[in-house]
Amino acid sequence: MAPSSPTPLPYTPQPFQSGRVRGLGHPQLVTFFQGLPHLDHLPNDPALRVYREHPNVVREVRLPPELGLPWACLVVKRFGWRGIQHYLSSPLKRSRALKAYQTACHLLAHGLRTPLPLGVLEERRWSTVRLCLRVPLV
Repeated sequence: MAPSSPTPLPYTPQPFQSGRVRGLGHPQLVTFFQGLPHLDHLPNDPALRVYREHPNVVREVRLPPELGLPWACLVVKRFGWRGIQHYLSSPLKRSRALKAYQTACHLLAHGLRTPLPLGVLEERRWSTVRLCLRVPLV
């Protein structure tokens, strides 16, 4: 029997982990994500657009051309802390980036237009989320 709902993504998310950075991503982006020692090491090009700076940073990130990817840039949303209580409870919950990624997948599965999410990354330290990113396509 065929599933009654369409698949949420046109790709199969690949899990990965590299040091403290882990997440799910488009198969063509996993090697790029695994090459990041920390999420603070994303390429920063001042010529690229910054969509928002507060409360969460939303900006374009240029991908290295040697990867041969079909995308030149991605939009990255960095989720910040809402308060100390959220930081302390983070070992017990999914990160906000993962929740946003799963929500975008759900919207796509139900035919609602939203930017294609290409990955979600989080960096944990002592089980608490230090930094998390959601990567939708430009």
